[in-house]
Amino acid sequence: MALWLVPRPPNQFYFKVLVLPELYLILLLCLVFSLLVTWAM
Repeated sequence: MALWLVPRPPNQFYFKVLVLPELYLILLLCLVFSLLVTWAM
C-alpha cells in the first residue's frame, strides 16, 4: 500500500491521509479526557 502511494501525489494528499486522522484522534482524546475530569469533579 505504501509502495503504491510512492509515485508522488500532491502533498495535500499525504496531509489528508496521514496528518488529519492523527489530529482528529488527538482532539477526540482531549475531549474524552476533559469529560472524564469534569465528571470526576
